[in-house]
Amino acid sequence: MPPTKKPTKASVLALRKEKSRDAARNRRGKENYEFYELAKMLPLPAAITSQLDKASIIRLTISYLKMRDFSGQGDPPWNTIMDCPPPNKSVKGGISRRSPSAVAIEVFQQHLGSHLLQALDGFVFALTRDGRFLYISETVSIYLGLSQVEMTGSSVFDYVHPGDHAELAEQLGIKISPQGQQGQGATSEGEGSASTTPSSLPIPEHIETDVIGQTITPDYRWDKSCFIRMKSTLTKRGVHVKSSGYKVIHVTGRLRPRLSLSHSQRNPITILGLVAVAHALPPPTINEIRMEQNMFVSRVTMDLKIIYCEPRITDYMDLAPSDVVSKSCYDFLHAEDVEPFRRTHYDLINKGQVVSSYYRWILKNGGYIWVQTCATVTFNTKNNNEKSVIFINYVLSLPEYKDIPMDISQVPDLPQDPPDTSDSSDTSDSESDSNHDTEQEDSRSDSDKESESGNSETSEPENKKKRRSEANQSDSKQGANQRPNKRRRSVDQQQKGGQEPAYGPP
Repeated sequence: MPPTKKPTKASVLALRKEKSRDAARNRRGKENYEFYELAKMLPLPAAITSQLDKASIIRLTISYLKMRDFSGQGDPPWNTIMDCPPPNKSVKGGISRRSPSAVAIEVFQQHLGSHLLQALDGFVFALTRDGRFLYISETVSIYLGLSQVEMTGSSVFDYVHPGDHAELAEQLGIKISPQGQQGQGATSEGEGSASTTPSSLPIPEHIETDVIGQTITPDYRWDKSCFIRMKSTLTKRGVHVKSSGYKVIHVTGRLRPRLSLSHSQRNPITILGLVAVAHALPPPTINEIRMEQNMFVSRVTMDLKIIYCEPRITDYMDLAPSDVVSKSCYDFLHAEDVEPFRRTHYDLINKGQVVSSYYRWILKNGGYIWVQTCATVTFNTKNNNEKSVIFINYVLSLPEYKDIPMDISQVPDLPQDPPDTSDSSDTSDSESDSNHDTEQEDSRSDSDKESESGNSETSEPENKKKRRSEANQSDSKQGANQRPNKRRRSVDQQQKGGQEPAYGPP
C-alpha cells in the first residue's frame, strides 16, 4: 500500500473554497425558497409574484401586515367577517359545510369585487399616517399608467406634484420639513415636471399630536376632499397644460381613527391613516366632449367673466346667453356659495383643472337651481399667453323657490325714491325774498326820485305822475302777496329746530 500524500496548503484552500461555495449556494437556495413561499402568500396573482425581486417581496409583505392592522384596529374594524373559518377541504368526497358569511365573501371576491372597481371610474387607496400606500387598486394603471406593485409601500409624496405637498400633508395631519418647503417652492415656480426623482422630494415629518396639534372634537370633519396633481405616464409631454407629466386627481376620503373603548384626555383619538377614492379629471387636451342631458358649456376668462354660453342654457333656466355674457360668474352665485366657489377658483388658477362643489345658480325672476361645474384651463394654440377656461356645467335640479327673490337683481321694477323738494322750496323762498327786497329798494328809489323831481320839476306832465302812481300800487300788491311766503318759511324753520312757531303779525 503506497503511502498517502499529505495534502498541500493549496489543496486545503481549494477544498475550503469549494465547501464555502457549496454552503453559500445552499444558503441562497434556502433563502430563495423562503422568499418564493413568502411571495405566494401575498394577495396577488401568481403571474405577478413570480416576477418580484426580494426587495419588492419584503416591501409588499410589510405593507400587507400593516394593512391587516389598519383594517383590524381601525374604527370600525373591517375584519369581523374575514375572521370566519376557511372552508373545510380535508374531507374528500363529502359535503363541505361553510358558513353563509364565507360563501358571501367568496362570491364577492369572484364576481362583485372587480366589477365595483371597474364601475368606480377611478381607483381606491389607503394611506398610513406618514403618507405611505398600504393598498392601491390595480385600476391605477388605467388612469395614471402606474404599477400597483411599484406604488404599494412607497410614499405618496413620490408621486404628487411638489406644489401640492403642503395641501396633502394638511389633509393627513403631518408637516413638511423646512428644507422640503424650500424645494417645493422652487419647483412650483417653474411648474415642475415628471422628471423629479423621489430622492429630491421632501420627506414629511410625523407629528405626535393628532391633526397638527388640534384637539379632535365630536364635530371634527373626518371627511376630506382635495385636488392634487399626480404623476402620469399617459399625459403627453410638450402640450400646453399647466403641469406636463402630471394629471389632476380629485381625492375624496375619510380619516380612519384607531379603535378605542374609552376616549379621554389621557387616551386621545389616534389617526391611523386615510382611506380615499381618486377620480381622474378629463384630460385638458380633449377635443370632443359627449354632451348629455342637463349639460351646457360656457367659456370664461381667468377672472371668470363669461365670454360665451351655449343656447342650451334656456332649456334649464329663465336666462338667455345674452343675459349672462359679459358678466361675472360671481354675479349668479348664491351668497352662501361664494366662499366655496372662491376656493375652487383658486385651485383652478394653480392646478389648471378642478371640479366645483354643488352650488346654487341664481335665476332671473327668482329662485335658483343646483349646478356642478368641471373647469379646465385651455391655451391658445397661436399665443401661449392667451388662456381661457372651459366650463362644463351639470344641472342637478329643477328650479327651486321660483317666486322668492334670492338677490336684488331678481326684484323687478324697484320703486324709485321721491325727489327731495326741501332744498328746492328753500331756494324758491330765498329767491322770492331777494326779489321782494330788491322791489322795495326800487320803490324807495323811485319815491325818492319822485320827490326830487317834484321839487325840481314842477311842470311835469300829469300822465307821467299817473303812471308812476300805478306802478307803486302794483309793487305794494306784490309785496303783500310775498310776505305770507316769507312768514311760512320762518314758521317751517322754527318747527325743524324744535321751537314753537311764533304766530303774529309779520
